[in-house]
Parts: sequence; structure tokens; C-alpha cells
Amino acid sequence: MFRSRAATGQSFLQRTGDPRRAEDNLAARDDLFTLRLREETARLELPSLTVDGTLTEDALTERVAAVFGR
Repeated sequence: MFRSRAATGQSFLQRTGDPRRAEDNLAARDDLFTLRLREETARLELPSLTVDGTLTEDALTERVAAVFGR
């Protein structure tokens, strides 16, 4: 689940009437998009990878290469 989005400088969220609520709404929207993407890739039997920051760059590169058969 998304908890926040990194932003440099003054983000558009800070220009809203309730920045915390705007950030929460954006995170919820991102969660819905991710869920939809997971459902669609599964339905279409397409490969997918979860990129959540737990893998090193090298490990992620290896997984991507494996998906594309390299």
C-alpha cells in the first residue's frame, strides 16, 4: 500500500485546502490503480513484477531480465 509520495519542493498537495487529506486520497487512488493492474495482468496471464523497494537494483534487474528471457 502506498503511504506517501516523495516530492521535491512545494508539491501540488501543499497547495490544497487539506494537504494531508489530499495525500491520503492520492495514496488511495494509487492503491486502486495497483490493484486493477494486478487483476488485469493476472487475467491476461501477463508477467508482472512488484517494485516496492525491498530488492536491490541488481536483484530487480535480474528479475526484469528473467521476465524478458535474457
